[in-house]
Amino acid sequence: MDKKTNVTIRIGVLLGLCGLFVLIILGRLFWLQLMNTEYKQQMLELTRKTVDLYPERGQIVDKDGYVFAYDEKAFVLYLFPQEIEDKGGVAKQLQNILGVDEQKTSEWLTGNFTTADVEISAEQAEQLMAIESGGISVITQNQRRYPDGKLSGAVVGFTNREQIGTVGIESYYDRELQGVMGKTQLYSYSGGIPVPYQQEEVYPSQKGNTIRLTIDAELQKIMLEEGQKAYEEMTPKKMSIIAMDPNDGRILGMLDFPALDANEPLEGRTPEEKEELETLTDDRRLEKQFQMWRSFSFQDIYEPGSVFKVITAAAAYEEGTADEDTVYHCDGLVTDIPGVTIRCWRYDDPHGDIDFTEAMDESCNVAFVEMIRTLGKEKARTYMEAFGFGEITNIGLPSEAEGIMPEGPASINEATFATNSYGHGVAVTPLQMLNAIAATVNGGTLFQPQIVQEITDEQGQVKESFQPKPLRRVLAQETSEAMRRVLQHGVEHGTADGGFIPGYKVGGKTGTTVKFIDGAYTQDIVVGSFVGVYPADNPEIAMLVVVDEPNAYPSGNTTAAPLARKILERYIALRGDEPTEELPETEFDPTVVEGALPANADESILEEPDEEEIQEEIPFDEMDEGEPMEDGENQGE
Repeated sequence: MDKKTNVTIRIGVLLGLCGLFVLIILGRLFWLQLMNTEYKQQMLELTRKTVDLYPERGQIVDKDGYVFAYDEKAFVLYLFPQEIEDKGGVAKQLQNILGVDEQKTSEWLTGNFTTADVEISAEQAEQLMAIESGGISVITQNQRRYPDGKLSGAVVGFTNREQIGTVGIESYYDRELQGVMGKTQLYSYSGGIPVPYQQEEVYPSQKGNTIRLTIDAELQKIMLEEGQKAYEEMTPKKMSIIAMDPNDGRILGMLDFPALDANEPLEGRTPEEKEELETLTDDRRLEKQFQMWRSFSFQDIYEPGSVFKVITAAAAYEEGTADEDTVYHCDGLVTDIPGVTIRCWRYDDPHGDIDFTEAMDESCNVAFVEMIRTLGKEKARTYMEAFGFGEITNIGLPSEAEGIMPEGPASINEATFATNSYGHGVAVTPLQMLNAIAATVNGGTLFQPQIVQEITDEQGQVKESFQPKPLRRVLAQETSEAMRRVLQHGVEHGTADGGFIPGYKVGGKTGTTVKFIDGAYTQDIVVGSFVGVYPADNPEIAMLVVVDEPNAYPSGNTTAAPLARKILERYIALRGDEPTEELPETEFDPTVVEGALPANADESILEEPDEEEIQEEIPFDEMDEGEPMEDGENQGE
């Protein structure tokens, strides 16, 4: 074999080996890329990110369908920093498009995966998608919206960035509202070629259920408008306004002030709060925000003052220890308790002999001390519990407060027992107080308050309907009728005349609670309140206004009653009700401060309620309608 032939053979062998090597490589690539699914999956994982696709959250609407909360599509920017080669260039483009600073983009472009925490408009989304870089994806997701954030407030509540309910209805009914999470895949590369954005839905999300409330949005708007004006005029520490249908416990409106904007829950509710938040550390700021999110209406407690006299009077009337002919004597003072003097607000000009109705009209402390004494400690305690004090109402809102009850009958001291008659020494939520008053005027039945009417699915089918829930009969019909008469008389002729509306039958009772501060009660710092019912002879709405620490005219009749009157006037006009009769004009005297201590009062008349002395709850669900009450008969039908 000549040399030339040998070289040719060698070259052929070499070429054959090269070709075989190439075939092996191609075969291996073919196997890995097309046949080996495990390898294909590993490669795909290197080029994609699976993220949650938040479902459209269910709406929250009023009784007639007005939308308090809904979801709308929004653009969300996702970043894969490890896949962005020119981080500096991308950072500058993000700063220009989104108007954020260098520190923000530096945070976004650190780590493996980031969701940009800014709202993005459609125009900005289009500019972001035009950035020539891998590692950037812009997709559409749902974001929560509140058409009028202050109308929703802390009662409807709000969600966090993960669409989880944080406060109010949004929190309590979070599972119903959430829906079912979907999945989507974001690709930053495709076949080795950088792709700015690409999205593939793995499986779709399912919309959450709709919560229909019992609230009347039209009434709620009136409450917000009038309440905001009153809040700005009186600049109190806080306020609560609640309206209820007393005949079934349905909440018609509920708002707290200062009003929380559900669209901006992290911002201060007032200019002062906004300024304060800017000065706080992160921990203190969060603590302050939690305080802002509390609802005075059902999460905070206060001493109700003279509004509580309605409960004392109703219990005494029911037990037969008082009626409309009963006469009490007021000489201005109660002096038979060792070491304690209890004064009537008119102690320097005593009422003298007054009957049951006049005692309510004049809100006479001395008369009510006598009234509760004739009722007795056992019966007084029984009725407090029967009216729902000391236990949550189970309305269906988160973190509801129980309130504070006085000590049991065997150990309660005489001073505390006496002052319980006019709402000192017992602490309640505004919701508890209104619900108890509703039972005194609706015929005598205590209802469980209701704020949700029904839950419907995406197709509008009712999943759950909430019917009125009577808990127990507390009063007889005769007693309830008497209380309606007395409440109307108090507005037309008594210290509750701040709620008077000419031509319309309004019933009501004011309360002025002097606050316990630094170990003593003070005249200057008070809680003013007013409960009103309309129409007084057959109530269809009951309303409670509580004003904590108003800056001027410190009484319930000069702060809470005029606000309730303005709301009721507009509500009556909205209903189109015509005047029912010609009622005499009443003279409203803003200098009368019912229930407050006289200017020269210098004694503390009651110990501060102690949360450690909260008594064990007594279950009243064993007391059926018409059954005997403890140590006495329920005169209910």
